[in-house]
Amino acid sequence: MQTGHDTLAAVVERQKGDGPFTGVVRVSLDGRTFFEQAWGERNRAERLPCTPDTRFGMASGSKTFTAVAVCRLVDRGAASLDDSLHDHLDVDLSGIDRGVTVRRLLTHTSGVADYFDEEEVLQPAGMGDSGYFATDDLPPRTALGYVKTGDGWKTNVFSVPAVGQPDGGAFTTAPDMERFWDALLGGVLLSPGLSAELLGPQVEVSGGEGYGLGVWTRELADGRTLRYASGTDPGVRFNSGFLDDGALKVTVIRNSDGPGWRVFMGLVDELAEFLHPMEGDGSGTGL
Repeated sequence: MQTGHDTLAAVVERQKGDGPFTGVVRVSLDGRTFFEQAWGERNRAERLPCTPDTRFGMASGSKTFTAVAVCRLVDRGAASLDDSLHDHLDVDLSGIDRGVTVRRLLTHTSGVADYFDEEEVLQPAGMGDSGYFATDDLPPRTALGYVKTGDGWKTNVFSVPAVGQPDGGAFTTAPDMERFWDALLGGVLLSPGLSAELLGPQVEVSGGEGYGLGVWTRELADGRTLRYASGTDPGVRFNSGFLDDGALKVTVIRNSDGPGWRVFMGLVDELAEFLHPMEGDGSGTGL
């Protein structure tokens, strides 16, 4: 089996749904860019194209940053995953049971809406193009999100918060997400023990899918594990993750309504088969 640029571009075309795909796809293999392509426009009124380094909204995908930031506090001994939230937040938590722990907060089983500030994750990971930007003061190369209407498209400016919060709304680029995963897997952000807690499933969801501390896990048909961050808002589709030890990383970010997860999983499945053929199918691999 041969997988190359044309094959992966065809996967995007096949899985994108009705209408054009607007956004970026980046695939890295063993530290090298294997596939990178941008489609459509980041600003339709100005006819500005999406590029590989365009900044896109992440929606709730940035909850992963929150989880890493909190785990960094745990690494420094400032908190424990099993501490009660009441021990650390100097706000009125009378409506929250003392049994709600930091761990439950990060696995999204606590019912608490907002989390801790995660700004410190971006700098140590070298994510210079990422941040929490106000929608009325966006930096250069930032994509607007577009929502489908009956007769066309409109921006999502009235559909998302003006400024992102710890539970979502950061902006990032596909190369920055690769830097994030490299920093996480390379021990730059967390100790091995906390990294294992973050990436290991803490909550079983269904069908081989689980949720760690801000990171989703999914068992593929060939037994390999996909770990990923994901987010959806009006005009935002974000998915970024890696297989097993991180040699293969895939990021799909879309700045318009339409299938995002389907494109992401279509690429993951194509690449997983390319790199690790199903036992007994007789196909080969190779770059």
